[in-house]
Amino acid sequence: MKFRITNQQGTQVYWSSPDMQVQVTNGLFSAQLNPADINWQTITPFMEVSINGQALLPREPINTGVYAL
Repeated sequence: MKFRITNQQGTQVYWSSPDMQVQVTNGLFSAQLNPADINWQTITPFMEVSINGQALLPREPINTGVYAL
C-alpha cells in the first residue's frame, strides 16, 4: 500500500509514504503514518490509498476530532 495526502482531485500531493506492507483482515487495516513538513493551516487535505499502483477512490477528507480520557 501507498498513502498520499493530496487535494480533493489528487492533483496536488502534499505528502507521500513509501510503499508499505500492510496486513489486511476482513477488509480492515491499520498503518502508522508520519507526514512531515505539511502546513495544515493552508490546505484542505484528503487521504489517497493505493494498492499495487491502483488508487482507491474517492479520496477521503482528513478531519480533526477532539479526544480525551
